[in-house]
Amino acid sequence: FARNMRLQRLLILRRGEPPSGGPLGPKQDLPSGGRLSYRLEDETGGGSGGPIAELHGILQIGTVELAVTCTDQSEWGGDPEWCLPYVGHIELLKAP
Repeated sequence: FARNMRLQRLLILRRGEPPSGGPLGPKQDLPSGGRLSYRLEDETGGGSGGPIAELHGILQIGTVELAVTCTDQSEWGGDPEWCLPYVGHIELLKAP
């Protein structure tokens, strides 16, 4: 989300299985009407820009579930929760 920068910041949404690696936190209601449950992981990788922190979760909108991954890389510790305002406004639209 920042062009020409070496630090990684990703938001990945996909249909499919829930993330592996441990339990998710309690479900939170979102402004869009969806519900999100997630967990945080520190120092999952990195490089010269510092360690990478990750958020892994499940976004439920009606009967649809999306796996959510957000990452943030920073020399002083990342904040993968930066993506929550964006995820909170995702909604399903009917095709025309």
